[in-house]
Amino acid sequence: MERRATKSWLIVLGVILSGTAMSQPSVDRIPVPLTDPGRPVILHVGLISGGITVKGYAGKEVIVEASVLPAEDEEEPNAKKAGSLKRIPNTST
Repeated sequence: MERRATKSWLIVLGVILSGTAMSQPSVDRIPVPLTDPGRPVILHVGLISGGITVKGYAGKEVIVEASVLPAEDEEEPNAKKAGSLKRIPNTST
């Protein structure tokens, strides 16, 4: 009986931890090595949605971090003001 309860608690704990891990925004870090760190650098990047953070430091590379924006809430707070208009979510990839 106790073994079954322990197994159930482990399953519940796994579900909770996997849910919190899935809610974390994914961040891709790409180090860009520099041939001459003393010279100014221009990076050209493209992005459809999300954000990019570029961090420089006293090293020989630039770290580019790209993150995905979290999904918007299903219902907006101004939905009541819009009357009968409703937003149709874009579910295509």
